Amino acid sequence: MPLQLRKAIMRNAFVNAVLCFAGSLALAGFLWGLSVPGVAWLLVLSAGAGLAGAWQIARRIRAGVVQSIPAALSYVRVAPGQQVGGADMDWGAFDDYAVQLASRGFHRIGDYTVEPMAAGVAGVAACFSDADGSTLVEVQCLRVANDVQGVGGIHFSVASLVGGRIRVTTTDHPVRVANFLLCGELDVVASVPGASLMELLSRHGQVVARVCRRSGMAVTPGLTLQRYVLLQREAARQARERLAAMSGFAIATLVDDFEAAPQSQLAPAKSLMPGLVARGMAEIDAAADLAAPPPVIDGAAGG
Repeated sequence: MPLQLRKAIMRNAFVNAVLCFAGSLALAGFLWGLSVPGVAWLLVLSAGAGLAGAWQIARRIRAGVVQSIPAALSYVRVAPGQQVGGADMDWGAFDDYAVQLASRGFHRIGDYTVEPMAAGVAGVAACFSDADGSTLVEVQCLRVANDVQGVGGIHFSVASLVGGRIRVTTTDHPVRVANFLLCGELDVVASVPGASLMELLSRHGQVVARVCRRSGMAVTPGLTLQRYVLLQREAARQARERLAAMSGFAIATLVDDFEAAPQSQLAPAKSLMPGLVARGMAEIDAAADLAAPPPVIDGAAGG
């Protein structure tokens, strides 16, 4: 069911204004009697109280969204067979997909969980890379408490970098409003729910080729797991700055518009592509925040 945040904000403002007006009207009538100018002032004051309440709700929406974006996401290595967040992972499925990917020239980098992990979610990703690091694949196993939206199970994510700037991701995860809000400025996302891993790899190649044509830049090799995480941090920082500069009502409008017309593809405006200048991997490496946890932590996580 759509959230309809704007209606909720305005409904709350209306209810607050009505309650304020009714209470003030009763008190004023009891103490001083009523007059037309007095009632008019009460209406103005009540409307102001309702709008002030709406502003407070919108402000809390913005603060909640911005604060929910992690400042420093890290990938933590997990030993095969280990529980993660107290949940068993489908390690056998990872081995099966490893065989499929090996036939396509991919090798297994390792198995990782995310820190911080979303509340109520436990997950691990078997990560794979091709020979030159132009494509990185995650085979994910997610365990979700009260999984009413069917988020749990085995999922796939395929990622490449074009021109050192455009992060291209093809996944079987449906695009949800959180993905829409947290997209980086130059992120391209293609969602194909229900697709197999091999189908996603094929679709990913098509999407990357299209992005290369539009941008005039080539796929950037050398996409290590560390750089992959740094790019996720960069996108999160861009999203945090963008949303912090918006009003809560504007964010509610974005959410409502997306819920009314969900998208399966996300991309920056086509007009941005031709003017982009390629960026080297050294620039991505230099952007690492030394005060933050390492992008990739080679410790055991879970429990």
